[in-house]
Amino acid sequence: MQWRFTLIDRNGIRTVIDEPNGWMEFSLRLKRHPQRHGTFREIQGNNFQFFEKAAWLLKAEYEAHGAKGYYQLLIEEMTTRGRPEAHRGIFVFPSYRFFCERDCFVEIDIDQTGPIVDFINRFDQAVDVTKTKGFDGVTELSPYAFLNFDLTLPSKTIRIRSEAATKNEEGNSFYDILFDTDFTIFPNQVTKGIILPKFNNTSLGEITDFKPSYQFDYVRYTNAISEALDGSEILLVNPDSTIINKNTYNFTARLKGSFDVSWLPHGGSGGIVIDLKVAVKYGKNAVDAIAPVSIAAYNGAFLPGSGLQSRQTAFDIPLNGSFVLGREDKVWICFLLEAGNSTNVALTPWAGLKISLTDDSFFKVSSDSKAEATTAKAFMINETISRVIESITNNKLKLYSEYFGRYNSEPYRFPANGCGSQRVLTNGLRIRQAKLPDGSVPGMFLSMKDLFESLAATDNIGLGLEGDSIVRIENWKWFYKSAVIHRCLNVNKVQRSAQASEIYSTFKFGYDKWEAEEHNGLDEFLTKREYNLDIPQVKNTLEQICKFIASGYAIEVTRRKGNSSADWRYDNNIFMICVEPTGVGFRVELGNISMAGNIIDPATVYNFRISPLRNALKWFDRVIGSYRNVNTGHRITFGSGDGNYIAEGNLNTFFCKLEVSKLKENDDLSLSVFADQRQALPIMLPERIRFSYPLGTNEYKNIQANPYGLIEFTSSCENGFGWVDQIDYKPNDGQADFTLIPQIT
Repeated sequence: MQWRFTLIDRNGIRTVIDEPNGWMEFSLRLKRHPQRHGTFREIQGNNFQFFEKAAWLLKAEYEAHGAKGYYQLLIEEMTTRGRPEAHRGIFVFPSYRFFCERDCFVEIDIDQTGPIVDFINRFDQAVDVTKTKGFDGVTELSPYAFLNFDLTLPSKTIRIRSEAATKNEEGNSFYDILFDTDFTIFPNQVTKGIILPKFNNTSLGEITDFKPSYQFDYVRYTNAISEALDGSEILLVNPDSTIINKNTYNFTARLKGSFDVSWLPHGGSGGIVIDLKVAVKYGKNAVDAIAPVSIAAYNGAFLPGSGLQSRQTAFDIPLNGSFVLGREDKVWICFLLEAGNSTNVALTPWAGLKISLTDDSFFKVSSDSKAEATTAKAFMINETISRVIESITNNKLKLYSEYFGRYNSEPYRFPANGCGSQRVLTNGLRIRQAKLPDGSVPGMFLSMKDLFESLAATDNIGLGLEGDSIVRIENWKWFYKSAVIHRCLNVNKVQRSAQASEIYSTFKFGYDKWEAEEHNGLDEFLTKREYNLDIPQVKNTLEQICKFIASGYAIEVTRRKGNSSADWRYDNNIFMICVEPTGVGFRVELGNISMAGNIIDPATVYNFRISPLRNALKWFDRVIGSYRNVNTGHRITFGSGDGNYIAEGNLNTFFCKLEVSKLKENDDLSLSVFADQRQALPIMLPERIRFSYPLGTNEYKNIQANPYGLIEFTSSCENGFGWVDQIDYKPNDGQADFTLIPQIT
């Protein structure tokens, strides 16, 4: 073969040069990315040495521009029918090396041309998607209507709780009311008082900090009971709370203990009067939440000469009910005591008036709380991905995605909304409507690595390049076409080998962050799961954990933090929220659940559509392919999970719904779960086919232009079809080494 080599400078001026040293080992590699499924070209064996004219041109360019030097290398095949282009690359001047020996020469790496280089090199570079300037700070980027737009965030119901308990370190300690300095009883009178029980252990304080009594206390009152109780409440609703002003609170309590009365009769006449009740009171006027429950009532006469008299009443009182509390309302639990005598003698007859509680007494309050709706700046997922691509390539590449695109998406519109299109991204600071210390609005920083890895975890997508202006992101199967693009017939030698790394024993999926810290996150189902396959011969884990936060609890707690200057743990984290079109815009998709179970207030649930198990369904065809000859008996079984992995329900829509009926978040997965089992079947084997075969420049170019199609291969013992995993093509030899992923036929 004959070849021509040409240098092209930054002004388009071409200079034909001699063949560089290293050309004999030159090869082109077409390789499918193992996680992104798309194919990217790269040069192998390109340690070229350029002499004479080429060396001096490259040296002059480097000395003038340093790392920003620019030259292209064009390689053409000389044929009787023309000069087909074999390869065009760009010199990487940061790798420039000049050698001055017997002959002076330049060694320099060569990379691909076009914006693909910037895209690959800046794949993990975060950019502010609120900006309308490219990476160079100059290139203008088009504004998009659904990038940084206002989205109303309704309230997710959170069950908030506060609990207090008794825990006596020295057994069942008692309290002798008689000897409390506040206790007085006068002849021929009934004294009214309140006994505050001893709660010395606050076990939970989600509503607000519990205010338990660390010791028994007696409070005497003569007028309004609320005056006596003021300052002695067990609970005070936070006056700064963002919770909607009036909420129904439910309470349960248990008071278990004993009440002892003893007295020593004397020569007087008359009797004792004792009445003890337990009460739960609330509000600014200390009204009863339930009717007070009687524990003991005594009305006995003094019997001279009868010796010490005593009465004991053991009690175990369950209490439950509800009340409506507003801001600054209080809650009390207390004993109501009426004590007195009908004699003309004061306290001398008394020997003791004692009360005690066991350590399994408790008081619990809960409320299904909601807060006023708020507004956050949000970013539709299609526009967000495109903006990151546009930024890092200075507007040379844009996103084209039927999967994330919509009827009104930008920069490209589609006839229908894609399965991943109805979602927005935002961050904690925007949910809180917080500002930076200087009063400015915080940025929203994302990289293509952030976006792809998290969205791949939830949607099983692939990414590739189309031409010189499009980044294509679709469901992973889009990158494995059924059309045959090339045939390799009568191959001399074929090797088929298992790809052990693609045979899985464990599948981990879900969301990395979900804990709300202050509230009962155990109800949250947007958490992590671990499932297993019955293949003990391998120990491989496929992990697809989304780094974006989808937890409704985390969203709601972040909303309720408000725009205070205090830092919040999720301020800079990215949140993902499912939305639905309204005709002119979008609203949060709430609930959309039937047959719900083990979920608090299903109608206010965020992101049910992207629950961990529903995301796992999108990965099922990849994971289940670890088994050979997949059938309905093959399963992926639940191993463990975080949070509420027993939540269940049916998604009330047919829009991109995979499951046949309701799902429970710890259900085992098999073909029977799918409405259309064909969607769940694997399309490829965890194997590789390898062989060498002649290949011309035009044939290579055709495969390069259609890299996702099938290649047919035949030999004396192995026949079939496979998708390109890797092709190493040596144009000087007219030979290629093929590595294919075999199709299941």
